[in-house]
Amino acid sequence: MRAADTTHTPEQGEAPTVAEIGAALGMRSRASVRYQLGELEAKTAIVHDTGQPC
Repeated sequence: MRAADTTHTPEQGEAPTVAEIGAALGMRSRASVRYQLGELEAKTAIVHDTGQPC
């Protein structure tokens, strides 16, 4: 699976939704997307704003 170019910063507005990330990566299950996001966060590849739901 190849990651899409999805660099989002506060200046760009809101981050993509779990559904949008899944669609961009060809993933149907939101649970799978959340799992992968959790793995990336654990590896500090991404930062999740804890004030927002994942």
